[in-house]
Amino acid sequence: MRAAVLLCLLLTACGSGRADPPPDAGALRARLVSAEVVVASLLLQTQPAAGEGETFSLRLWAAADGQVRVRAQKLDVDFLEALIRADGAYEAWLPREKVATSGRLDAADVPMLLGDLRLLLAELRHGPLPPGVVPGPGWTWSADGREVALTLGVDGLPTAKTLGRAGAEELALAYAQWKDFDGLLRPVSVRLHQLASGDRLAIRLKSFDTPPVISAERMALRVPDGTERVAPAEFNQRMP
Repeated sequence: MRAAVLLCLLLTACGSGRADPPPDAGALRARLVSAEVVVASLLLQTQPAAGEGETFSLRLWAAADGQVRVRAQKLDVDFLEALIRADGAYEAWLPREKVATSGRLDAADVPMLLGDLRLLLAELRHGPLPPGVVPGPGWTWSADGREVALTLGVDGLPTAKTLGRAGAEELALAYAQWKDFDGLLRPVSVRLHQLASGDRLAIRLKSFDTPPVISAERMALRVPDGTERVAPAEFNQRMP
């Protein structure tokens, strides 16, 4: 009998073990701090499963009204300009190709670089834990039809996140080199892995700022008169 009781205590099978504490989302949010107005400069390196990767820089201006201005460069030469409105409608322009397009971010033919912009902006604005989310045990929750799981390190900061559907992981993110940007904690290094395709993307946060406002002049996208208008699919093919 004594042996059985001792075994029960060791295995915590008789209710003597303590359950893991519930996720303290409030404490993590207090460390990360959210900001709706964001100006960021990033260096991106694509690593496709097949073919050669490329490196380019991305400049983002996110205003309080939900609009986002995007500028992408290769070798210090602009190759993409875009404006995304709060409702998900966008207009994009290729300065070197002199073509423009428009559409919605949730469409199947959304141009490259814009497809994952909502996820990227959410990470910049709020960090890995979105506002309003109440994580369940194991730091899991559901959002936009996806199951999300967050992993925290010994310092209490996120180290990884997975997103998927029906129990199958689709996207994995890894966070590293956390830095305090004037009171906002953000990872300098983020690595994304599209599990189905095997494609990877390495992101380095070069600068991050949260000004009170962004001027209308900065947010404006001016496509020159006479610019050729094409469908998003063709726009994608002509992107340098």
